[in-house]
Amino acid sequence: MAGCCRDHTLLSVAILRQHGIPSRSRVGFASYFTPGWHHDHVLVEYWNGDRWVWADPELDPAGDWRFDGYDIDPGAGLFDSAARVWSAYRAGRIDPDVYGVAPGVPIRGAWFIYDYVIHELAHRQKDELLLWDSFGPMTDDVADADLTLADEIAALLLAADDGDEGAEKALADRYATDTRLRPGDQVRSISPVSDTVNTVDLRVSRR
Repeated sequence: MAGCCRDHTLLSVAILRQHGIPSRSRVGFASYFTPGWHHDHVLVEYWNGDRWVWADPELDPAGDWRFDGYDIDPGAGLFDSAARVWSAYRAGRIDPDVYGVAPGVPIRGAWFIYDYVIHELAHRQKDELLLWDSFGPMTDDVADADLTLADEIAALLLAADDGDEGAEKALADRYATDTRLRPGDQVRSISPVSDTVNTVDLRVSRR
């Protein structure tokens, strides 16, 4: 079976949940594949009884990664959530053009990080969409982005990561009541291998 990082993560999350282990997918950017580049990536986050643990099920544990891929330190800069990267961009601390699909692919930059903040929220609320699915306020030009919305959601995501239960509840409430933040009946699905854009009816998959 072959799949992307989202597929490996979703399968792992499903298995963990089947065994009663709280888990979710985390959307962000990894720096351990290509020096100087931050690839868009999805990890598993699961509760080990004491804390939330980041694990990358796509990594071969026998590989020479120089870090534990099944207990990634959130403060090491190996993987950063979309919310953290967006906040760093807004503070002027990073170059957004080294965050994207790959160095030779023009899908990168501030708009891409912005869209991933929306993806991160959806995944946290158990709508684990494909990374090339687009909906709501997502855009391909940061000039058209609702910066205040992304700032607010990113701040809540970061606060929730720090254990703020009020922020976690606020995220769930915003997701439930703000139709911009969640997929509706349809999403725009962009092919990762061509310029094709398809409209996908989610009502079929929900039956």
